[in-house]
Amino acid sequence: MRTSQKCPKCDSRTFYEVSSCTVPAHDSINGTHPLTVAAAYLPTGKRGFLGVEGADRFLAQLQAWVCAGCGFTEFYVGKVEVLEYMLQHRAATVRKVDATVGAAKPFR
Repeated sequence: MRTSQKCPKCDSRTFYEVSSCTVPAHDSINGTHPLTVAAAYLPTGKRGFLGVEGADRFLAQLQAWVCAGCGFTEFYVGKVEVLEYMLQHRAATVRKVDATVGAAKPFR
């Protein structure tokens, strides 16, 4: 929908764009947490206190396009490069599948 500007279900051309999806925080009445497809604490490559390498939280936060006609929803990751960084640092929840013709391994 984001690229075609047309709903594949009802052909509507009116949408709601949600730039950062969140869920309510259960530990706070007013707080929210980002809705993500993957999250991990990974090294930043920066040295901090006493020369110890720091770690930071990396989130692949979701964005959404919602059809105003039928409610059909498509999710997108806002910063795809975060997934590549997570993959390079061996985050357990991310793997890359190359399904192009002639790729080295078949997808199973």
